[in-house]
Amino acid sequence: MAGVHVYTNGNWVQVASMTDTSAPVSRAITLVSSSDAEYTGYPYKYSFAATGATSARYAYLTFLPEDADSGNLASICETGSGVIYFWSKEAQTSPMYIGYSMT
Repeated sequence: MAGVHVYTNGNWVQVASMTDTSAPVSRAITLVSSSDAEYTGYPYKYSFAATGATSARYAYLTFLPEDADSGNLASICETGSGVIYFWSKEAQTSPMYIGYSMT
């Protein structure tokens, strides 16, 4: 299973492989919608690039306890062609940590 650490601040994420300890690289995080209706109460839909992601694969996201416990982030994500989507109640403006793996 592949995995990365994703650090987001505004519109950028830094990604470093969990098995590669070299410096993270910057990647854009995309606000897909600020009025998404797919998951009630979570209108902000984001995506970030994930090599190997397809709609046929499953992704598992892990957040830091303070982000997970805040109730701001949905406990579900989806995959698409080269991307992982996640949802939040509010716009993401503070740095956060996301770890993911895919099967």
